Amino acid sequence: MPEKLTEARVKALAFDVKPAVVRDAKGTVRRMFEEYGADMLARGCVERSVTDMMERLDRYLPKWADTPITEVKRSAAREEHRRITDKHGATTANKAMRDFRAAYNFALKVVDDPDALPGNPVAAVTFNKERASNRVIMPEDLA
Repeated sequence: MPEKLTEARVKALAFDVKPAVVRDAKGTVRRMFEEYGADMLARGCVERSVTDMMERLDRYLPKWADTPITEVKRSAAREEHRRITDKHGATTANKAMRDFRAAYNFALKVVDDPDALPGNPVAAVTFNKERASNRVIMPEDLA
């Protein structure tokens, strides 16, 4: 497992459930993801979900990781979604934006000053269509 992910997991596990940075709308996108990850773990989500989310941040949204959360704009969200779609595929782009949307919604929920954070920039993204797989996995295929 990449060292960054291990560090992120350790940090996420160590956080208090009441995040200080998000409450006053300061901090980076990475910190917002880490605090959301800590909240997920506190709510009983599987650790792998947090690890996967942090990996998607590092892999697909690295330019945003050290950006202050208040500086991510709607146009940037649309552009990143388009870039990830072109480079990595529709489903991957949707997952990365869903992660950001969920972390940002968490920040909106816990921020002390409701005017400190603008609306979620992912609201401006038109998600790609995803098809459900028509493949049926038979019991003998599971072995």
